[in-house]
Amino acid sequence: MLSKTTDPNDHSDWSLKLRSLEYALNNTVHSSTRFTPSTLLFGTDQRGPQVDELTEFLKEKTNPVQANLAIIRQKASDNILQSQIINEEQFSKKHRPAIQFQVGDFVVIRNVDNSTNGPYIIHKRLPNDRYVVRDIDGMQHTQIPYDGVLEADKLREWISPAADLVFDDSDS
Repeated sequence: MLSKTTDPNDHSDWSLKLRSLEYALNNTVHSSTRFTPSTLLFGTDQRGPQVDELTEFLKEKTNPVQANLAIIRQKASDNILQSQIINEEQFSKKHRPAIQFQVGDFVVIRNVDNSTNGPYIIHKRLPNDRYVVRDIDGMQHTQIPYDGVLEADKLREWISPAADLVFDDSDS
């Protein structure tokens, strides 16, 4: 947000933009609370740099000032809980459980471009679907042996090239 409001080539005027950015952030309705941070803190939105009487009058008529902060904050808390339930449901729809590897399994590491490096061996299981992965003894790919911690989504089971060969005696 700050980079979009500053000079695209210099960015030296960023400190001059902080006040307007702070105002914008504090007076924008948040999707999970459905309130602005100013409303949750003070019970009302902040007045901007340009105050005109018509806007103030319409605001008072359409949104009467809610002085009871406890009620506002309780509504925001309820909205957050509801938002968390919705987010959890959305996550559960699209998320698949991580593949479980055992110590000693051979794996390949998936790169950003979906190519793979490997094989490596699982040395240790860690909490939260993470694994310590090491080079196989005598088969290291670089001068320095690899020893790293990776998440399960970065790993795939290594399939030996010989496993692709299927011998069918019925053809002969």
